[in-house]
Amino acid sequence: MSLLSPALLPSVLHFTESLARVGSENLRRLFALERVTKIRAPRKALVINGHPDPRPERYCAALTHACAEGYRAVGWDTEEIALGSMNGMDEPDDDEQARAFDKYNGAEFITLVFPLWLNAPPSLVCKFLKQASEADDAIYPARKRKFRIVVTMDMPAFAHRSPTVAPKILTPLGVPKPDEQIFIGSVGLISADLRADWLRLLRDSVIAPPVR
Repeated sequence: MSLLSPALLPSVLHFTESLARVGSENLRRLFALERVTKIRAPRKALVINGHPDPRPERYCAALTHACAEGYRAVGWDTEEIALGSMNGMDEPDDDEQARAFDKYNGAEFITLVFPLWLNAPPSLVCKFLKQASEADDAIYPARKRKFRIVVTMDMPAFAHRSPTVAPKILTPLGVPKPDEQIFIGSVGLISADLRADWLRLLRDSVIAPPVR
């Protein structure tokens, strides 16, 4: 014996179908929101000023800020570190250094800006990268990230861009082969317009390849 009157059956079916449609639509919205959240989640970038002199009038500081501005413009969560302003580089437990290591560990894409001195990176750059990499390997032993290297120098840069010279310069850094390396030569002689062009280039070309 049916507990439901035949006269009410169409209304019940209509109500059931409406609930199903609402539930399906909510599920679609939920999954769409999840996809959008994943797509829009900011990725993390770190820009390191490796000049021992962190004063803003230094060209390396301007290049660092230009790269950081470019990352932020495309939605990346971006941090900056000026190694020359850090104290206690020889103290592994120093709070400031620990915070810098955390930023390094969390970054998917790292841009390193430094001057070339005596055909080599400044020693504080190599020291920081060595210590940061050791700390990073302890936490993320198989971590893959992208590196971009920007090098300034007083001499013309054409020779340093060659595939035979560039690796010798970058080897002391102790990091994987960079995905991009930019050499800016004759920084003491180039015009203000050319300096501005380099800043614009770095600001507008920071979209990183995907981390795989």
